[in-house]
Amino acid sequence: MPSSISNSEIESKDYYYHENRPIPDIHWKPAMFLAFLLMTLGLIAWEYNARVIWGYEPEAYIDNNGLWAIQRRLIDQGNENTVAIIGASRILFDFDLDTYESMTGTRPIQLALAGTNPRPILADLAKDEDFKGLLYVGITPGSFFRNGGGISAEAPEYYAKESPTQWMSQQISMLIEPHLAFYDLANWPLFTLIERIELPNREGVFDPRMGVWELSQTSKDRNTKMFWKVEDDMEYQHKAQMTWRGFMEMGDKRGPSEFDLDQYLAGVIKDVDSIRARGGDVIFIRLPSSGDYRPRENRLQPRAEYWERLLKDTQSIGVHFEDHETLQGFRIPEWSHLHSEDAPKFTAALIPLINEKLIEAGKPGILQP
Repeated sequence: MPSSISNSEIESKDYYYHENRPIPDIHWKPAMFLAFLLMTLGLIAWEYNARVIWGYEPEAYIDNNGLWAIQRRLIDQGNENTVAIIGASRILFDFDLDTYESMTGTRPIQLALAGTNPRPILADLAKDEDFKGLLYVGITPGSFFRNGGGISAEAPEYYAKESPTQWMSQQISMLIEPHLAFYDLANWPLFTLIERIELPNREGVFDPRMGVWELSQTSKDRNTKMFWKVEDDMEYQHKAQMTWRGFMEMGDKRGPSEFDLDQYLAGVIKDVDSIRARGGDVIFIRLPSSGDYRPRENRLQPRAEYWERLLKDTQSIGVHFEDHETLQGFRIPEWSHLHSEDAPKFTAALIPLINEKLIEAGKPGILQP
């Protein structure tokens, strides 16, 4: 009897019908050669675009969680003379490791992360019994005094849970990165390059070209300098400035988020005390800013209410660029980070001030005899 929900007249073989598609009779070796040739030409064009048109220097490394984890593991050695740096991108750009090493004899471990609140990393180091050294904390008011960790807040977790496969992938990638400019997929993927084609935008549409472009170049140990186009190409520099302005405007539209400064500082005090209990110390540094950033920071995070209280509550040494003429007058092309030629000069001016404050506090200085 026929079923009400199926057709019993269809033979079972119809359910397993398979059509054999004939393979075209072509010469596969020439076809493979042509495909390889086209791929090679495409990669050459991509590399040419990155090097010649955009001016990217492939001697740098991709600054990602894997590269950060390599530096973070250096602390596991438990050296009491370790010097580490945490913060957002300002201290990453502005603090020159070569200059610090030449003046103090110690090369710092650079753990600052762009666009990231250093608070989670401070907490991570506070819990790490291996860290017994000197910690510099770069203060970018909008990045430090806020809720949330930022774009790379997961870096400590990545370091703690990095798998052998992830570790090996990072090692292999680092063999390629200094030689191929287009390999930095964060900045040179094809779809991103397409988005950056100069086309007029409709009114009210956010310009996709206003995203963060290439701003820096990073060495193997994360010594970072500003990308030359931000410094010398005025159109490129303007795009960076307009990106920051766009972010500020979006933040102003959202309005201030709830932030409990008392509770926040209580956590900072606890972490600083934990580091000092092991014989280490913490120094806070307020890096320069200009343009639209500086008045906005002064308005949203007034110095007396935030910076001065941070130093008072944690009983810490702090260096603020506004207090010292030697830390002023440097070029800040896009309002937030120092020119690559000025970062070593800024670091050279900063170190004696830190040394002086340490000695005034009855602590050992950092300058070589």
